[in-house]
Amino acid sequence: MKKLLIFIILILTSFVVNAMNIRSIEIQYEPISNLTYQVNVVCYVYEHGPIDQNLSLNWGDGTKSNLNLLSISPAGLPYLKKVIYHGQHTYSGPSTFLLSVSYKCRGPYIANIPLSVQKSLYTEALLVINPYVNSSHSLRFQSPTPFRICSGTLQELDMSVYDPEPHPNATYTYQLISCRDSGGVNITNYTMPSATSSFSLDQHTGIITWDTPIRGEYSFVVRAKKLISGVMVGYVDRDVTIIVNNCQSISPILDSPADTCIIAGNNLSFPVSASFVYNDTMLLTASGQLIDMGASFPQPIKGVNNISSNFSWDASCDEVSINSYSLNFRVDILNQDNSSSSLYNFNNGLLSPFTSNVPVMFNSPCGNGWDNSKHIWFGKDETAPRYLTSPVLDLSDGDYILEFDMRYEEHTGYGGSSCEGPDEPDEGVYVQYNTTDSENNWINIVYFNPNPKYEEEGGHEPNLIHWNNYTILLPADALTPNTRIRWYQDKSTNYDYDHWGLDNIGFTRVADISEVYKKINVSVIAPAPENLQATATPYGIELEWHREFCDNAIGYKIFRKNTHTSYVQGDCETGLPDSLGFVLIDSTLTIYDTTYTDYINEGNLAIGNEYCYRVYAYFSDGAVSKVSNEACAILSDVAPVITHVSVNTTDEVNGELLLKWSKPDDLDTIAHPGPYKYDVYFGENLSGNNYSFLSSTFSLDDTVLLHQNIDTKNKSYHYQIHLLNQINDTWQPINSSSAASSVFLVATPGDKKIHLKFNYQVPWTNDSFYVYRFNDVSLSYELLTKTINTEFIDTGLINGNNYCYKVLAYGHYSAPGFVTPLENWSQELCAIPIDIEPPCSPILHVTADCNSLSNILTWQNVITYCDANDFSHYQVFYSPTIHDDFTLLVNTTDTSYIHTLASTVAGCYYIVAVDTNNNASLPSMKVCSDINSCDLYSLPNVFTPDGDGYNDLFQPFPYDFVEKIHLLVYNRWGNLVFETQDPDINWDGTNMNSGRPVPDGVYYYLCEVYEWRLEGLTSRLLNGSITIIRH
Repeated sequence: MKKLLIFIILILTSFVVNAMNIRSIEIQYEPISNLTYQVNVVCYVYEHGPIDQNLSLNWGDGTKSNLNLLSISPAGLPYLKKVIYHGQHTYSGPSTFLLSVSYKCRGPYIANIPLSVQKSLYTEALLVINPYVNSSHSLRFQSPTPFRICSGTLQELDMSVYDPEPHPNATYTYQLISCRDSGGVNITNYTMPSATSSFSLDQHTGIITWDTPIRGEYSFVVRAKKLISGVMVGYVDRDVTIIVNNCQSISPILDSPADTCIIAGNNLSFPVSASFVYNDTMLLTASGQLIDMGASFPQPIKGVNNISSNFSWDASCDEVSINSYSLNFRVDILNQDNSSSSLYNFNNGLLSPFTSNVPVMFNSPCGNGWDNSKHIWFGKDETAPRYLTSPVLDLSDGDYILEFDMRYEEHTGYGGSSCEGPDEPDEGVYVQYNTTDSENNWINIVYFNPNPKYEEEGGHEPNLIHWNNYTILLPADALTPNTRIRWYQDKSTNYDYDHWGLDNIGFTRVADISEVYKKINVSVIAPAPENLQATATPYGIELEWHREFCDNAIGYKIFRKNTHTSYVQGDCETGLPDSLGFVLIDSTLTIYDTTYTDYINEGNLAIGNEYCYRVYAYFSDGAVSKVSNEACAILSDVAPVITHVSVNTTDEVNGELLLKWSKPDDLDTIAHPGPYKYDVYFGENLSGNNYSFLSSTFSLDDTVLLHQNIDTKNKSYHYQIHLLNQINDTWQPINSSSAASSVFLVATPGDKKIHLKFNYQVPWTNDSFYVYRFNDVSLSYELLTKTINTEFIDTGLINGNNYCYKVLAYGHYSAPGFVTPLENWSQELCAIPIDIEPPCSPILHVTADCNSLSNILTWQNVITYCDANDFSHYQVFYSPTIHDDFTLLVNTTDTSYIHTLASTVAGCYYIVAVDTNNNASLPSMKVCSDINSCDLYSLPNVFTPDGDGYNDLFQPFPYDFVEKIHLLVYNRWGNLVFETQDPDINWDGTNMNSGRPVPDGVYYYLCEVYEWRLEGLTSRLLNGSITIIRH
């Protein structure tokens, strides 16, 4: 790579007022006590610039104070250092407070902020002090914003935050907002950064997608908001300035792990490495919440070809969280030409190799430079024009930043005072470049206007009267082998008037290789409760386990399933997946409750099943631990167990149900010697406690009973069996069975189909269902299908015909020793399919034809799209705006329609499909057409009113649907020079006030355009710049 022998600054850290070149700024707050808060203002500052000793903060309660410098450290990114200011404040009581910082000034060459050097930086944060809302810590941005990114490719910027104080009901959203001036005042004509395709922010992730950004320097603000149960409880802003420069299509390789987890009480450690095939120096860094929490990652790591560092962190129970922790790794390229190879700070009192047309001073009579060293000072004993010119520079090998310090003297109004500064709009300094040998080809880059508001003599721009450190991405046209830079003051009042100074001039080659960035998430997981055991007792199943490792857990959640499950939990999984079928049965309130009894008499357990349990710990924010081992137990067979409730006969009067059960094999015959009997009870419906006595049997082996002369056609039944022991002449209860119902079939007719549902409530598991349909030819029921679901839709039927069904359920108990499979019939049920279903909703597409003032509607044919064979016609509805009601436009059997309008293509449509039974579908999605696809009103950015007949007038590009406009054109000092309401404009470059041609240069416009849109006649504000050139 070429070596550029130029003169660049050597800067020692110094402390001044209003001199920092801030690239991003944000506010952080956290409580010290109930009403006392400490605040950090975090600034990422250009690495060669000075640092202030204090920074002023508005506390949001009517008070301000200076925060003290807390620290200066490497930012972990090229070109930047991290500066933190710190302070404390006590509020008088709970309320909402808007903390803010205004700082002079912004960079002079920001593409999306007109006259940016006249604007201040501004950032704010919302603090809500509310004793009922647990949200007293501000959100923290995960990583710094880079100084530069590459143009021409898709770029992603991570603006995500982490929450030092997570809340289980918290959500986080992100928003792009406009940059603002001092005190939060909106900046006129501010626009979002330029991109070939798009510049957007994901409101849920905080990721900015910048699709092929355009070369330049841009500023924007990201706001991160925290909401608890939908109520905002605070936000933080980050004001960012970023350079976009041209890059090569190469990049280093970054090797870091994917998302991972760590069990609390263990160490997480892994290497991170970067490699690059070229010999440029790499910079490896890490940022994110874990770094802020003290994780070890020696950085920054610099080197060529291959570099690495090792991440290490000890995770404790305090870090167990429902949210993961972020960790961001990146590798940047520090080009060999990127460092300062030589310097010129004028400390030797020599001007060479720079040149000036007038004598210069090397010490200001008005004060020292910000680094207390010699500097160039203009204004003593000479009058304008005054300029300083650099030597010829070879800037052809890439993008360059011009950096310099400059200061205007504060205006006193007294010539000869040695301290009289510029105060008229034309007494400022231009920064210019020239790529030729001619002195007539200087091109302006930026102008530092000392009095942009045209105040009376003595007024001045306050942003310019301090030593400020500036950086400018040089225009692409200035990057030649034969470039000179000039600081040029065209006018001054006289000798010893309008003083200004320069210092620390340099040129920095910007890296032209894309950085590589990787973000990983680390979850901290609590270990599982250990050694879960389950023991069956006469009363139920008793559980016990060892106490959770993490003392900050709240308690345990206990789960049950009536069969064993083979499940191996993944390394980073917690809790229990729903797919396993475990049911939450209870929770404990402390981690010291390590026993639990699942009682039989609460109706939770049924003899005949094996019950298996798992336990995990839960935490206040919703986090849960890994799950325990599975522990299973089988209840003793000491009660009757129902196995069959099967419909034998379906009839409203003479219906019959078969009831079977198994006898208790583990009955204690010593304690209960007999004789025995079973009392059988039944109730209508699938469940309930309203039982009626049915019958008794008087032998342990007498376990079959027919329930006859009942309505099995319209009613379902459930049963319970009591086992009793006779003592003397009294029957004493021993145990009861769990209740079990019949399978009850329900049918819902539809168009050419019948929807069947199988309802039941039994203590065993039904695994599958065999669906039978009556055959009118064979006069018997025939198997139609088998399903594991509890419903089935029989399709392809004939509307109006009668179809009859019954279902055979196959089931089992999970404990051994019981008959299997358990076969139980439902009742027989008949139904008639009928068309009560509307067609499906059509899918509508609308295309605007701007030339013919019509909208072309097309949609899919529901006959083929969703088998709507009884289709009749479509109804098309229309509304001219989003506020008007819809009206029927047309009935049609076609699948397209052309709607011709009078004055716009704006309008909304939906369609409805109707069948032969007059069943109407749900409306299609509403589809609207607006004028965006037509020639929207837009303005050029240059015209040449020089009378050559070409481009002599400022006119819009071809346009449609504009009712009127209101155009205002201003010069760079904010004076109105032209105004019109004619959409064709036809401005010839004449000042409407003087009638004379305006000077060549850049002008700014505001244009309110009134167009017929979906909202009706609406206005749209255009803003931008016009360059006037006369050849």
